[in-house]
This record gives sequence, structure tokens and C-alpha cells, in this order.
Amino acid sequence: MEHAEPITRLYTGSDATMRQQMRTMQGHYLTDQAAFAAFNPSFTAAFGTSWAAALDAADAATPGAGRVGELKEDTQAVEAVMEKARTQVQGLFYFVEQAYPGNKARLDQYGKKLYLKARDNHDKMRELLELAAAAAERDKVALAAKGFSAAKLTALKALPDQLTQANTTQEMKKGTNVEDGDGFVQLQNAAYGFGRQVSEAAKVAFVGDYAKQQLYRLTAPAAAGPETHELTLKTGALKTLLLETLLTATSTLRLRVREAEASVSVQLVLAPDAGGGTPFTVTGPEPVLVPAATLGTGQYLLASHAAGPTAVRLHVEVVE
Repeated sequence: MEHAEPITRLYTGSDATMRQQMRTMQGHYLTDQAAFAAFNPSFTAAFGTSWAAALDAADAATPGAGRVGELKEDTQAVEAVMEKARTQVQGLFYFVEQAYPGNKARLDQYGKKLYLKARDNHDKMRELLELAAAAAERDKVALAAKGFSAAKLTALKALPDQLTQANTTQEMKKGTNVEDGDGFVQLQNAAYGFGRQVSEAAKVAFVGDYAKQQLYRLTAPAAAGPETHELTLKTGALKTLLLETLLTATSTLRLRVREAEASVSVQLVLAPDAGGGTPFTVTGPEPVLVPAATLGTGQYLLASHAAGPTAVRLHVEVVE
């Protein structure tokens, strides 16, 4: 399984402070929208509406901390099943010793030698449980005579599935926790991304009007150094990437599809759901330098993989 690099915030300060600043800036944008449109027709009233929607989504998102708490609860659920397994297995060993006194070989058939390694390992405990259940089914008459009832055998047989279910739920929650954690940051970055585009445009649209430019001034971006990304794209998939580096007339992207005989279409747009980009096809695996202006206008890179291998990796680097 591939593990993507954690998504970082594009801004300094708290999420709440950023969103408040964006709310204020979005209000100024609605007032100055005609001036922005005169500079760049892409700055429409719909852009302001999309910005407000992005802010609403960012406000409604749940930070990852809440999900971490849920994961702790799930971990406790797995440990509860593990504790039940330890108790039942040790009890089973007792009944086996009663039914077959002094017979170490018989105990080994129940996984006695595996217990120390299995007591804190989910997978090994599952293997031990399955082994023990099979042996107990075989010896159920002798065990029942010593007090290991049919109900105890049924409970023992159910434990492997219970442990599998609890562990699977925990692993799924881990994945959700990571994805949702990144999803929260993505939503915050998306809201901030609108403001960053407007801030950059304001430097030109209101050249000489320092007071107006100050209304659209942003805090410094959190990211430093060359910006690089690697996107994994499945056939037919479309992914949107908000670039951290503000693109200018001289900006260039270095693009490369890592898989041979594969191609990816890329373009730049002002918002994730906006059109107006200029699709450009990148074929791997040799890197290609593409002026940002060739791909369209905006900070959002749209990438799609239409044909070729089931999944491809697109390497993106912003060249100043």
C-alpha cells in the first residue's frame, strides 16, 4: 500500500484565524469584483460564490483530533477481544491438562508453545485460536468430561472472527483517520487558495493603491523550498492539486509520468470546479518543462489519466 506524504497547510497561524481573514477578504472581493474582472475576466461573481462555499466546507470540517479519540476507542475494543482470547486460551490449556495429564505433546497441538508470542500479537493470536479451536473440536468429548462445555467450545470458535472484525475496524479507522486528517487540511487549503489567487491579482489590479492592496494581503505561506508533488492516478480518475507556490508569468512546471507507455492530461484553472484551462498531455518517463501559462490560469492543477496502465504516478515540480 502506498503512503502519500502528509498534506501541509499553506498558511501560518490557526485555521480559525485563516478562515476569518478569508471571510473578510471574500467580502471585499464581492465589493471589488468588477475591478478584478476588468483585470482578469475569470474573476467572476461565481468565483466569489465558490469561495464562500469553500469557506463553509472548511468551517464544517472536523479536525483530525476528534478522530484520534475514536481510534483510541477502537484500539480498546481490539484489546478487549485480545484479553478475552488470552483468558479463554489459558482456561483451555487448563482443561487439556486435566483431560491429558502430563501430555505436553497434546498441549502443543493446542498452541501452548505459541502463546507467549501470540499474547500481544493479533495475527499470531488469531492463528493460535484457530489451531486451538480445531484441536478442541477433535477432543471435545474428553474435554467435556473435565468441564469444558459445548458453550465454551462455541465461544472459542467465535473468537478468531471477533478478533478479525475488531482488528479490521481498527485498521479501517486508521485509514479514515489519516485520510480525514488530510481531508480537513485540504478543505482549509482550498478556502485559502481562493484568497491567495485574489491577493496575487490585487497587486496588479490595484497597482498604486496601497490601501486597497492591504485589504488582500496574506500571511506568509508555511511551505518553504521547491514545491514537489507526486500524484497517483487510476484510469479514468481526475485529481485536483492546489499548488502552494504562486504561479507567475515566468513560472514553469516540470512534469513526468513515471510509468512508460502512459500519459496524463494536465491543466491549470482558477478553482477546482472551473473550466478554462488548456489541457496538455504528459507522456512518461522523461521529464518535460511546461510554462505555467501554457496550461491556463490559476493555482489548481487538474490531472487525469484516461488510458494505459491501471494506475500511474505523476511527478509535479514548480520551477521558479
